[in-house]
Amino acid sequence: MIRTPSSRQQRPGFTMIELLVVIAIMIVLAGLTVSGVVRFIDTGPRLATRSNLKNLKRVVDAQWKEVADKARTDKVNSADPSVRASHVNDKLAQAFPQTFAEALNPPNGVGAWSAYTTYLGGLGVTAAKCPTTPTPAEQAICLMMAVQMGPKNTNVTPESLGVTAAKLVPCTLKDGTIIQAYGIVDAWGTPMQFSRTGALPPAPPYVITATGKDKQTYTTSDY
Repeated sequence: MIRTPSSRQQRPGFTMIELLVVIAIMIVLAGLTVSGVVRFIDTGPRLATRSNLKNLKRVVDAQWKEVADKARTDKVNSADPSVRASHVNDKLAQAFPQTFAEALNPPNGVGAWSAYTTYLGGLGVTAAKCPTTPTPAEQAICLMMAVQMGPKNTNVTPESLGVTAAKLVPCTLKDGTIIQAYGIVDAWGTPMQFSRTGALPPAPPYVITATGKDKQTYTTSDY
């Protein structure tokens, strides 16, 4: 039997609207996939940064206590408690400088920690070359210097911290010279910032802060 054209089965096909719907669905799925991958990629640095901050806090706490306890037993030429407190703060500034200038010339003539002056001198840092305005890189280098070479032997090295917590960071000196030195960084490689707060217990006496590429702030005050 010969079929007429009208009796033939029509081949299935897509209309323009159906194609547009399929394309839209594919775009949405691709967007969700990319978003999920980005979140997955960021999870590692977030976890590493939090873990590094906890480890750093333990190291700094141990050295901070060592310095503060010894300073409280030092002889001072006054029975005034405020003079004692000022001496403790000066010794903490000596052990935990926030800038190169403070490392080379701690407040109130307590004298620079010799390991710091030797290290900074080897980098070419002098009092005349110290940056006028403190930079995150400078603070990161000072923190690495303190935990590695401070009064209490913590056995911390850049290698022991790992690449997610310590790496060579560039720092520009006052005369334009750029030095490279190990500094404390977050898992994205951004220098962490260190500051002594001068706060009384139970507030934290210092804060180490990281601001990751995810725009979140991570700090030791959370622990």
